[in-house]
Amino acid sequence: MTRQDRAGEAGIDCNIEAMPLPLPSLAPADLIFAIAGRPPRKVHALELFRSGYAPRLLLSFGRFGLRRAREFDLPAPVDLVAAAKAIPAPQRHFFVLFDGAGAHVGLVRRRRFGTWNELRADGHADWTSLEHQAALHHS
Repeated sequence: MTRQDRAGEAGIDCNIEAMPLPLPSLAPADLIFAIAGRPPRKVHALELFRSGYAPRLLLSFGRFGLRRAREFDLPAPVDLVAAAKAIPAPQRHFFVLFDGAGAHVGLVRRRRFGTWNELRADGHADWTSLEHQAALHHS
């Protein structure tokens, strides 16, 4: 029996993904960024955004998460499935920036080691400025 099994029998939730970070310990920021992957990342980022911790929210959606975008209560409407139709499946990766002007969708050039390298290569400042929109704009 594993430690997690024993904890479950004792009524202790060992699911780290389900445990929210304590919001009061966070300082306000210019931007909240949630990398592609597990849905709890985006759920938590959306909670922080709605709580006013930052005026902008940047979400990353990889090719396998595009359809799941519909499951989130996003601050503005975004149709990533429609945006992805003309793009080959291996190249489907989007950043969506939410701010006071709506939702701004940009296609991300895929890099070898995932989202952090994509951010570094494309330039964080470019993705968070309204002047740079690589593919589409939705308001």
